Amino acid sequence: MSTAITLSALPTELLCIIAQTSTTADFLSLLLANKEINGALTPLLYASITLKIYAVAQKCTDTLANDPTTNYDGRDLAACVRSFTVDFQHYGMFGEWRVRFRSSLETALGRMSGLQHFTFYSAYFGTPRTFMTAMRAAASTLRTLGFRPDENVWWEDETDAHVFDDFRPEFPELTSIALTLFDDLAQPWYTFFEYLLASRSPYLRTLSISDYWQQLTLGPLLRTTAAWPALEELTLVILNSNFSIADLPPAPNVRRLTIDTLFKAPGKARVRVPIPDSIPAHLFPNLEHLTCPYQLLPAFLPQDAEMQRPIRTVRLDPPYYDPNRRAKWASSRFTDWPLPQWADVRNGLSSLPRSTGPVVDLSFCVDGLDAKTFGSELNRTVRTLERLFIALHRDPDNVDHLGHLGETLFAQTPKLSSFVLSDVPKEALFEWTFVFASDRNQQKNWIEEWERSTGPGALREVAFTAECRWRKTEHGWIVHDYKEGE
Repeated sequence: MSTAITLSALPTELLCIIAQTSTTADFLSLLLANKEINGALTPLLYASITLKIYAVAQKCTDTLANDPTTNYDGRDLAACVRSFTVDFQHYGMFGEWRVRFRSSLETALGRMSGLQHFTFYSAYFGTPRTFMTAMRAAASTLRTLGFRPDENVWWEDETDAHVFDDFRPEFPELTSIALTLFDDLAQPWYTFFEYLLASRSPYLRTLSISDYWQQLTLGPLLRTTAAWPALEELTLVILNSNFSIADLPPAPNVRRLTIDTLFKAPGKARVRVPIPDSIPAHLFPNLEHLTCPYQLLPAFLPQDAEMQRPIRTVRLDPPYYDPNRRAKWASSRFTDWPLPQWADVRNGLSSLPRSTGPVVDLSFCVDGLDAKTFGSELNRTVRTLERLFIALHRDPDNVDHLGHLGETLFAQTPKLSSFVLSDVPKEALFEWTFVFASDRNQQKNWIEEWERSTGPGALREVAFTAECRWRKTEHGWIVHDYKEGE
């Protein structure tokens, strides 16, 4: 005779697995099944919270800030939170609305004693007091931190200026920091972030500092950082032309580096960091994945270096392509003139053969190129490529010669399996650009012409627009349309 097992009799770990693999509706039904299951699954319900809409954020923080004695079994819901993200913008939210939200937010943050991942990017609420409240509660458990500090005009009162005076907590678990700086950084922020970066520098694995304030330099912020011995991924967005990459601390284990200097500050001219002839050998000697402006690429692979870096992936300025989604592009780039010219980009790419990687994945943008000469000009530097993505602003010159890429490019890159010549900017700029590839029959003709020139090579994926891609199957080349939202 079989014995029936009720849900309540299952171990909590198994109940959580069931809930995590259920639909939202089924999860909520489980919560309402009985008190035992509700008690077991409520911590899972509040474990990860992301707030992107103000109305939802206000209700959620009100709930988390409630007196625990008013909750079922006296449970403190804020203490259940392990990941907390606040990322909404509500520019008209001032007066009593702002006061109410800050009050409930700080109360809730003050009780998140088990918080492991904290991300806060909402403007007008990232005050020193709010930040300190979260850090005081979660210093011992925090693993990742992302924060956008506000300028002092949004501070509640003069007490915000002094909350960091004697506040120097230990962060034994913190290994990832991301700071986004849009405004002039007041001295209390500067002092605390300097302490935070210096104290955790031996243990950080990922670091991102995006400095959109042209008058600020990263140098002083990092002046007490001697080295990043454990750092694996570094992202720097830099507007200030006084910053020198060569002044960064040694980072021998960085595998993934992003340096972005091409943004335009509102109402200000575009600036770039100085371009060195070479990046010192002690910086990023084991670099594998590089995203940077094309002008900086030769500095990472200098001609006369005793040892070259093992770079395998290069993204310039930086378009990228995910085989399962549309090609992506930061469309605001195409409002920054002049656009990269092929001759200049080609000069930067000439350093690629010096990588000991070798380079197998390359992405770059360019204003335009000549289909007649492009293949032969590029194949001299990219013979090891497996993936190639090119974002174009306009139709190529001599389009009729695209069919010759089989001879000039693909025959010289025998491992190339993915080739994308994308019109990504079209959606953000002009609908009438990049019209040469609108005929899908012509697209297929080009692909078949390439194969006639090279035979059955490694090529398995091709795209000419951001609307569809071609894939090689056992039945031949099949086109796949991207759906809305992909």
